[in-house]
Amino acid sequence: MTTFEIIISIISLVATIGVFSFLYKIGKKIGGFEESLKNIGASMDGLPCEKRKSQLEDIHADVVAIKTFLTTKYKNTEAIWGMKHSPTVLNENGQKLLSEISGNSFLEKNKDFFIKELEEKNPKTPLDVETYANDVLLENTDNEIFNGIKNWIYNSPALTIKEGDSTREYTVTLYDVCYVLSIPLRDLYLDLHPELIPAKIDQ
Repeated sequence: MTTFEIIISIISLVATIGVFSFLYKIGKKIGGFEESLKNIGASMDGLPCEKRKSQLEDIHADVVAIKTFLTTKYKNTEAIWGMKHSPTVLNENGQKLLSEISGNSFLEKNKDFFIKELEEKNPKTPLDVETYANDVLLENTDNEIFNGIKNWIYNSPALTIKEGDSTREYTVTLYDVCYVLSIPLRDLYLDLHPELIPAKIDQ
């Protein structure tokens, strides 16, 4: 073997060793990266759940506070728009408001959405359905499906309502609208779930 051939062989060997060394280092880096990802994943286990839990607790507290405020501020809502009739039904004022806002058309158009929202709350009794129907309406007033109703509230003059033998002008709020819509929404849901309606007991 000539000196030139020896030099070529040495160069080839060095090059081969260099390639293998490069590949080995790359392999270690990739392996280390994968291990790092595993470690990051392990360290984050439970973090999203804890964070979400905290957020949900904050949201729940806010909802309770809002519902408490609304219940206090609008404690006469049921008396204005509904009447206890085993179960509660809309009175003349409620029927008038429902007609003014095209409430039945609104519910028919968005029935699937609201029924799904009610399903997620898993009501166990007709009273649950009645309560949750109002809740899901209030919870979704920021949805664009309410834009038409909001525009009606914004542009509409005060509504003349009856109270006993007299009448008065009443400024309708979004809370009033949700209550009025909740009664027919309750009935729509119960029509789909007759098993929730208890059998009448003969007295």
